[in-house]
Amino acid sequence: MSVFSRIFSRQSKPQRRVMDLENYFLPLQMGGKQVVVTTKKSVSIGVVLDCIDVIQRTLSLVSPKIVEQRTDGKYPAPQHPLYSLINSEPYTLYTAADYYGQMIADYLLYGNAYALILRQGGRVVGLKRLEPEQVEPYILDMEGVEERWYKITDMNSRISNAVSQRDMIHLMDFNFDGIKGLSRIQLKRNTLTDAGQIGNYSTDMYKDGVSVSGYLTSERMIGKDELDYLRQKFQDQATGKNGGIAALPQGFKYEALRYNLPFADSQLIEAKKFAVEDIARIFGVPLSLIGRSDLADNKADSEFNRFLAITIAPLTILLENEHNRKLFTPSERGRFYMKFELKGLYRVDMLTRYQAHQIALSHGFMNKDEVRDVEGMNPIRNGLGQTFYQMLNTIPLEQAQDYYMEKPDQPDNDNDIDNEDDTQDI
Repeated sequence: MSVFSRIFSRQSKPQRRVMDLENYFLPLQMGGKQVVVTTKKSVSIGVVLDCIDVIQRTLSLVSPKIVEQRTDGKYPAPQHPLYSLINSEPYTLYTAADYYGQMIADYLLYGNAYALILRQGGRVVGLKRLEPEQVEPYILDMEGVEERWYKITDMNSRISNAVSQRDMIHLMDFNFDGIKGLSRIQLKRNTLTDAGQIGNYSTDMYKDGVSVSGYLTSERMIGKDELDYLRQKFQDQATGKNGGIAALPQGFKYEALRYNLPFADSQLIEAKKFAVEDIARIFGVPLSLIGRSDLADNKADSEFNRFLAITIAPLTILLENEHNRKLFTPSERGRFYMKFELKGLYRVDMLTRYQAHQIALSHGFMNKDEVRDVEGMNPIRNGLGQTFYQMLNTIPLEQAQDYYMEKPDQPDNDNDIDNEDDTQDI
């Protein structure tokens, strides 16, 4: 039986198939209103969009290069046939920055990102991103060897194709079975539901102009009918109007709220702040990068550097590992590889950066051309920037005494003694 038949036969069942993503996104009833958390609708929550946008824009600042590992070091390999595809145009419809940004967005939102490797005569000619809903991964036992296969469904024609793991780029988020990643939106859907409820509440509250400035107290018991009557009167007073209660029933006392903001407003603001922080943690984005201005300015650079280290760097490594494994031939692996270089993105002030360059130059692990390359400058002409320098004012400790005694500017101890004696004789 062919691979295609084994995947799509009605009698056969896929091994360890993961539940469809949308089955996790069930409507939740809260507060009398329905909030449905799905991947696409979650982007309508502003913080989710902000986090994805920050990650995509940061990735767009750096393009991957193909590096060749030689016996004498590592060198860029712009002559490699894949260089333009990886660095400039993976597919005719988008640039490299668009491709990597969208792949990471799919990875963060859906838990899986897919790109079909297009080949022509055995040569890779393109990387076509696929919608995550169009792809379903399987693991099949192929003569005792497990291989991952993908069922691709064309949403327009409903035609399905089977693709082997050799021809599919697959970025997979947290998972339990090694087949299909789980969406962060799915895993944190309660957090996003709470954020949606807070947004709905604030919209309803301010749409009707409700502003609570105080509360009523009573020392006696209140019956159900009286409570319903007071509630109705309060709603009639509050709906579409601002201010307090015009008249109080007998036996009731009005207490004004002693806050700068009405109690409901202040609680709503705190709830919104917490929702922002909770969602930002899902994507690993610092609050200072999504518009929170209550953080000290001097922390912004350190937070951005931490963002590069714990969020962007792992994502680039994920991209590198999958593309290196699938795009390069067995004979090229170990010699050529794809690499994102993030060093130029780390934020330091100019003086600190130049001091670091000086240390690198004086200790001989960088030359002037390498330093100039970090600063985006051209090499020095005629190869004058290729020289390495080493400081000579440090020596091994066991040679220190001999070096000191052999210095020509050291005084002769015998002559000093003779001169001292002569002076005494005079």
